[in-house]
Formats: sequence, structure tokens, C-alpha cells
Amino acid sequence: MNKICTFDAKVSKGFSIHATFQKVQKLKSWLKAFNSACLILYAKFPLSDEEENQLWEEINELEEVKGMSYITSVERIGMRKGLLEDGREMVLEALDERFGEVPSFISNVVTKIEDRDMLKFLHRHAIRCASLEEFKQALNGKK
Repeated sequence: MNKICTFDAKVSKGFSIHATFQKVQKLKSWLKAFNSACLILYAKFPLSDEEENQLWEEINELEEVKGMSYITSVERIGMRKGLLEDGREMVLEALDERFGEVPSFISNVVTKIEDRDMLKFLHRHAIRCASLEEFKQALNGKK
């Protein structure tokens, strides 16, 4: 009952869920724009090795003080690209291990895949399929 009264008091003082939600959405939008601006600036004006080391030292200090890690958008993009690259390599290695040299057609198609779930599917299929031709058919059907 007390929580309901507190909520009613906040609403009656001008706080509303809708207004709060709108403020959160504005903040998210602003942060996204700010992040994009930072990426553009970083691309146009790269930091020297010394400046970059200093930046990371300051970020590490903040992480220690706040007790949370900071992952930049660039790091997230890098992690995503790394996961995709690992997935591609795993598919091609499974095919190479099972059937020997992988035809360039298959290799070219696999290296262009940008969907991690697709790469998981193809990796499993590379392990289970009876022939390269069967894998090729699955690859053609899933492109």
C-alpha cells in the first residue's frame, strides 16, 4: 500500500511514466549521436600511441572507481567482426578437415557471410554432411 501511495504522490507532483520514458528515449538518441560524433572525430583525428595509452589508462581508472567495464562501440564492432571471422574459419576448417581442399566457390561464399547464426548452421552442416556437394546445396539454399 505504501508503494502505491508513493507512486501516486510522484504522479500527482508532475512525474509521469510517459514523460520519463520520453526522457530516456531522448537520452538514448543523444548518446547514439554523441557516440557517432566521437567515432567520426577519432577517424579524422587519430590519437598518437601515447595519447591512446593515456586514454585507456583513464578509462581503466574509471572502470575501477565505478566497478563496471566500459566497452566502446568500436570494441563492440571489433568483437562482432571477430566472432564472424572465427565462425567463417570454423566452417572452412571443418570442410577442409572432412573433405580436403575447399573449392574457391565455397570459400568465397562463406567468407562473405555476415550472419553468425548462418555460420553456426553451416559449421554444423559441414560436420554432418556426407559430401561437399551436399554442403554446396545447403550453402546455395541458405545464401
